[in-house]
Amino acid sequence: MSTARPPATATHRIAAITGSHPLHLAPRSVGGGRAAAFLGIVLISLNLRAAATSVPPILRLIAESFPVGATAQSILGTLPLLCFALFGFVTPRLTRWLGLERAMVLAAALIALGEITRAAFSQSAPGFILFSALCFGGMGMSNVLVPAAVKHWFPDRIGLISGVFQVLIVVSASLPSLIAVPAAQAVGWRWFVGSWSVLAILAALPWLALGRSKAEPAAADTAPGLLRHPQAWAVMVVFSTGPMLLYAMIAWLPTMLTQTRGISAATAAAMLSAFNAIGLIHSFVVPNVLGRMKQPYLVIVLAAVCAAAGPLGLAYAPGSAWPWVLISGVAALTMNVGLTLVTLRCQTEAGVTALSGFVQSAGYLIAAVAPLAMGALHTMTGGWVAPCWFLAAIGGLALIAGIPATRAGYLDSPEGDVS
Repeated sequence: MSTARPPATATHRIAAITGSHPLHLAPRSVGGGRAAAFLGIVLISLNLRAAATSVPPILRLIAESFPVGATAQSILGTLPLLCFALFGFVTPRLTRWLGLERAMVLAAALIALGEITRAAFSQSAPGFILFSALCFGGMGMSNVLVPAAVKHWFPDRIGLISGVFQVLIVVSASLPSLIAVPAAQAVGWRWFVGSWSVLAILAALPWLALGRSKAEPAAADTAPGLLRHPQAWAVMVVFSTGPMLLYAMIAWLPTMLTQTRGISAATAAAMLSAFNAIGLIHSFVVPNVLGRMKQPYLVIVLAAVCAAAGPLGLAYAPGSAWPWVLISGVAALTMNVGLTLVTLRCQTEAGVTALSGFVQSAGYLIAAVAPLAMGALHTMTGGWVAPCWFLAAIGGLALIAGIPATRAGYLDSPEGDVS
């Protein structure tokens, strides 16, 4: 399955998908804002998971202020994915109205506002959940905007900058959960949660400086055109398996470990951080090697094997939890595969924005089922074997969708053929 690209002289079918004119991008100069754009990508990427992963390890501390039951925990595990889906769907339209840089500012502002309000004003679990939706909405916008920013500002360095972006997502997921318990115990959970707003405010500054650029002209709805392309659906399904595994584990791994092994909350948080940190490796490797591989499908095979081995190891041999947690972390690389295919399968910024919006909104909507399903299976069976088999089955889904998803070609090629 070669990933060799079609001729670069091809005109772009994305005009038929989005209603916009094709845009051929030359590499931006440093003087033209490229350095500021890189800084903006770095800072916004560090915000993309912190609001979600900083909370599960400290739910016991939050419960000292107001009750947080199993239902609220399940909702908090699912809400990021629902917000990613909703805001991923509307972001391409907002971008055509506001422009890329102003949309980035709005996304960062939502993250900061959500962090501040849920830390300062939450007096109940429903209130905390409502304010958290603001954070997750800003994160959902950024999920779609960053790949478009990479294509726009760094068309000659897509693999490198995409790798940096995806590595920083892992840092954003792993660091907050690692420091959550000691930091929240030291300063209080409200100060700990609210402190992450500073990072979001900093992320807005480079995009404010770049925000003088003109907004893109209004374009037609992207979704109907994308739905006609089977490969877009396949890329979406491959992508969805990553957050399904990731957010199900984020929501339930600490609980699973404390129940099956009786370890402390701090140790469980450290293991969750290690699970996320495994993504540092594949988040950088996948974007840089996927486009060069003759058989990129093998990457998905590796993920599927780990999706079975890791969770089932936790179910049947929990005494050796550390290796199974690390193996499970490798399985989530299908999210990196999906994000990388978004940039590899389009030649234009408009194409990347359209495909990214579809893949991430639909993919996260599907993935939102995973934390709820895992919690429901645990409630029904009273154990963790059935939930772990559910996670293993997700790897099988990636195996099926990966075959068409890794076929070579551009979705915005003039022939309308992605094979």
